[in-house]
Amino acid sequence: MNPLEKLYCADPETAKSAEEKINNKIALTKEQTMMFVEEVTWALSEDHSFGSALSEGYISLFKSANHEKIQTYKGLVRKAGETGPTLGRIMAEHLVSVLLYGDQTLLVSFLDAVASMQKKGTYTLPEPLEAVTILLDKGEIKACSVYLKILEYFFSTDLTYGESRYFAHLLPKAVLSFPPLKRAWQTEQLYRIILDDCHLADPFLDGMEKGLSFLLPDALKEFVSIGLKKARKEKQLGIKFLSLESRSGVDTLLKLQTVVPLSSVRLQLVRYIRAKTGSVFSICPLSQMPKNMRSEILNEHGDRPFVFSDGKFIYLPDEISLCSSYDENRDLYKCLLRLESEYHEFSSFEFDFEKALEYCGCFHDGDSPSCGEELQRDCSDMEKFFGLFAVKDLAADLFNIFEQGRLRIISREKYPGLVRISYPRLLVEAGRIWKDENPEPLMFLLYLRISLGKEIPGYFTADIKTTALAGLISGIFEKTIEADRSVEICAFLLFQTYGMVEAFLNENITNGRLNDNYRRFKMPFGRSLRPDLYFSANKKYEETGKRVKAELEKSNIHVYKSEIIKRLVINSGDLSSDDIREIISSRNFKDPGRNINGEKLPEVSFPPELIFNRNEEAYPEDDSSANVFRYREWNADLCDYLNDHVRVQERNIEGFKSDFYLSTLNRYRGTVKRIRREFELLRPEDILIMRQWVEGDEFDYRALLDFAVDKKAGMIPSDRLYVKRIKQQRDIAVLLLIDLSRSTAGLVIEANKSVHEIIKEAAVLFCEALDVAGDKFAVAGFSGTGRLGVDYYNIKDFSEKMDEIIINRINAVTPQRRTRMGAAIRHATRKLEKTASNARLLLIISDGFPNDSGYKNNYAVEDTRMAVFEAHSKKICVRAITVDAAHDARLDDLYGHFHHKVISDVSELPDRLLRIYGTLTRQ
Repeated sequence: MNPLEKLYCADPETAKSAEEKINNKIALTKEQTMMFVEEVTWALSEDHSFGSALSEGYISLFKSANHEKIQTYKGLVRKAGETGPTLGRIMAEHLVSVLLYGDQTLLVSFLDAVASMQKKGTYTLPEPLEAVTILLDKGEIKACSVYLKILEYFFSTDLTYGESRYFAHLLPKAVLSFPPLKRAWQTEQLYRIILDDCHLADPFLDGMEKGLSFLLPDALKEFVSIGLKKARKEKQLGIKFLSLESRSGVDTLLKLQTVVPLSSVRLQLVRYIRAKTGSVFSICPLSQMPKNMRSEILNEHGDRPFVFSDGKFIYLPDEISLCSSYDENRDLYKCLLRLESEYHEFSSFEFDFEKALEYCGCFHDGDSPSCGEELQRDCSDMEKFFGLFAVKDLAADLFNIFEQGRLRIISREKYPGLVRISYPRLLVEAGRIWKDENPEPLMFLLYLRISLGKEIPGYFTADIKTTALAGLISGIFEKTIEADRSVEICAFLLFQTYGMVEAFLNENITNGRLNDNYRRFKMPFGRSLRPDLYFSANKKYEETGKRVKAELEKSNIHVYKSEIIKRLVINSGDLSSDDIREIISSRNFKDPGRNINGEKLPEVSFPPELIFNRNEEAYPEDDSSANVFRYREWNADLCDYLNDHVRVQERNIEGFKSDFYLSTLNRYRGTVKRIRREFELLRPEDILIMRQWVEGDEFDYRALLDFAVDKKAGMIPSDRLYVKRIKQQRDIAVLLLIDLSRSTAGLVIEANKSVHEIIKEAAVLFCEALDVAGDKFAVAGFSGTGRLGVDYYNIKDFSEKMDEIIINRINAVTPQRRTRMGAAIRHATRKLEKTASNARLLLIISDGFPNDSGYKNNYAVEDTRMAVFEAHSKKICVRAITVDAAHDARLDDLYGHFHHKVISDVSELPDRLLRIYGTLTRQ
């Protein structure tokens, strides 16, 4: 008989799930099985969710908890469940982590906190206890312990129902928002605040969001002490101080702060690297690293600040607190960026495998089996070259040392001041590494002499043999680098010196091989080439470069792949025939026979997918009668505009006769009748009579009667005896901007129409309504492909009357291509700016998020939001309607929280559009 038979009778789904988990991982005794079935069956009889939670809880405890903890769990959950199934479920879910990861003290704190919150009501328990589970699952026992004390004390104070609900949501959210490395001591300061006055918690948390979170433990403790002192004297002063709303609070923060967040210097750093290298790089915090490499890199460097890049992004710490002052930490950011930018400015990542082999005096044309094998590897050229050596990590370390030496010499000649500022920091950090990390003496000495150009410091001691070998290799470096400064010269140096270094290190190994015992040399601040990341970020260019090179090889034309990739990177993926010719004519092979004279360039044909020039992309032919406009575009990665980046062309739509317009009016005849009546009411009366004015056009005879009566009665009469007649005008201009992207062609099954057809129907009703209301209005559509091919379709201009020509244009509107929304909004804003109306409104109808070539995700959202902001700054009200999309929180980022509506039922669009417009214009 199945021991879970009784449980199957109670709830087959829960029983099946439990049996699968138990059979896979857990061996239960007969007594444990009986207890499990009995308790879960009882819980299911109380409430299904309670039973499911209890089943999951027991299974988690059976895996790793002892008998005593399981019995404790049973007793406490049973007691809670007898009080009520909701409390039982909450305890079943959250008591597990406390028993698994905590001790008896933590359990007591947990139960005290639950008892305190329960007095206010079970509604206070779910969110705070969910945070307890999250903290314990992350191993943050100290932070959790303090957090439980906060819950126990806070909910034991006198709180209203509203305050209890508010803080039951706020406290867990706040504690979980603290950075993991800071959470324990930041939570302790929150506890100090609450012990003094629980109503100071809110302003303190506001202050944490504004900048208090960047204070170090002692500094935050001092700040809180000052704030509490002020609050005891005068509570309002303390609240403003803690929330950083007072000048005193801000000044104290600036005085105590030594931590520098990347967000405060990022814009300066972006501008600096663009000016220094001439290239566009995004600076990102380490927290935004791709997940697949985050844990490896963070574990490698620990809590020390470090820098690395992948050719598109330069990653820097989210904040730096290494030095004792704010200015020193800020300067460290600049130093790290300077050092990393050298790799890009001086072409470190343009390393070419074939060129490197030439420098080493060999070719890959079958001479070396290992060369052939390495060429087949799907990795960067640099990694292929390291793979030619027995110990790849040793080869990589030596290459990095030589490359940093090359960069030092070039920088010393070009930027001597920067070398004097930056390199002493590397020397200090190298000293720390020598003391704390125990690096290989030979590698450390080579790093000092070659990479930093320094002699042996006093703290460093090495035997004569090590010093002699280091001297020999650094001598070879100095002599070789004088003759050639290309990155491939480092490959030659590695080829020349690797055997000496490997033999020397092998002599010092007592057990095993060097390949198994070699430990990577740790560079100061993690400054090291990451060819693997660069390869991944530019893999598309790498593949194109290989294919172009292969096509040229078929015509017996030899080029370096790195030159092709370099041109692709510069042109953002474009490669024209002219580019190929320039690459061929500018080659400089060491073997003169492989070069081709520029006058003898052969004609080479390429597959069309390889040769692509964005400027030659198949845009629709320019309309000679139309205007072309250039607009800037916001690059969120650079925190700056790209001037004249986008080309917008106004296009005219050739209308044609169709029954679409009239059939839409017939289909919505009831709606049309209603909106005509409603919108006629929006039209003001010609003359508005206003009474009881001190001055006006004529006497108000009713007021004169009141005046006479009051005077006769001995009262002071009113002097408001006149009538004013004012001519009313409704001065509104509105532009309806319609998304004409290809995605709107999708069918809405319920309505048996496309999204585009429903949007057109909405435009028809919109035109009818506004024609009745007498408002100035225009209708336009937008689409396009690429930044140079944005199309703006004029359907109806402000100056045009609603006639058959406009109707035919609406009939002719069809889905086009993609959605570069920022440019369309900027052009529509330009149109509205030229109208003289007092109120100007831009209504946007789209079916989702902007999407175009090189215009996706966060980049597109940030540019669109900036375009909306620009319109608002010009006193143009922007409202958006998104159709056929589930509500996405990112729409708030796109338009602003209160500036858009989402319509999931597309068939409601025509009616909703008019309601929204009527509401806006009445306001």
